[in-house]
Amino acid sequence: MKKGNQIQTQLEILKATDVETHLLAVIGRTPTVSIHLQALVDEISVNDIHVIRAIGQLDKPKIGEVVAEIELTQGAVSKIIKRLERFSLIEKYHLANNKKDTYLQLTDDGREVFELHQEYHQKLHQKLNQLADKYSSAEQAIILQFLTEYNQIHGE
Repeated sequence: MKKGNQIQTQLEILKATDVETHLLAVIGRTPTVSIHLQALVDEISVNDIHVIRAIGQLDKPKIGEVVAEIELTQGAVSKIIKRLERFSLIEKYHLANNKKDTYLQLTDDGREVFELHQEYHQKLHQKLNQLADKYSSAEQAIILQFLTEYNQIHGE
């Protein structure tokens, strides 16, 4: 098989790889995860994970701030928030001096999903850095150029 075909095959695999789907599998396999959370693994979507991440990263976030953090519409985020609230992964609340604005916070299970998500990405970045370290600076520059051009083609 020609190198160009091998590269194309590997890029197709890369394009099809969904990191968040792998994360959900990790949550399902983690023995310390609550039974409630293990039962929800098949119900949680990638977009749910993105909303949980945004809530976990922000300080006292309102729905609009969560929308600004991710690439989903206000309506889609509102539906996800209702689902996550029904799954007991997030809670809505109001400040004592501000009954107008609705704020969001993670429940204990939601915090666990957030922390597992953070750990998963830290390990992934560490492995990618170790992989990159195997290549010289010149080789890394070629890889970077190739991936940049690939992403431009993929984005067209």
